[in-house]
Amino acid sequence: MRNLAPGLVRQRVVVEAIPREFILPLRIREYLQGLAEVTNMEVLSGPHIYPALDMGCGAGYGSWTHWKTSGSTFYSYRAFPPQLPHPLITLDCYTCKPFDPQAVLRYTKEFFDPVDLDWIEVTH
Repeated sequence: MRNLAPGLVRQRVVVEAIPREFILPLRIREYLQGLAEVTNMEVLSGPHIYPALDMGCGAGYGSWTHWKTSGSTFYSYRAFPPQLPHPLITLDCYTCKPFDPQAVLRYTKEFFDPVDLDWIEVTH
């Protein structure tokens, strides 16, 4: 991806993982509160969690947290054959303030103990 605004810091990490069980709102809230601490972000609003009844693969939850320097979104998908053979979580952190993506990965692994995890980072 080309850097179209070299003077503006933008950092994003996207994480997808297969948790051992479907993640419910209380765990989502705990995770997102801890994520703000791990990334050293100031929370302006949230975490906000809502039921997502038709996300193309069945029921789940969507959520987001508004940080002073952008925010994060998180989705928890229920296993819903034939689309998903297992639960899935996705996280997208986008900020205008640098953070340590490795700390996000460590925290996510420790918090959820997923069966599998993949991620990508984009930094400008």
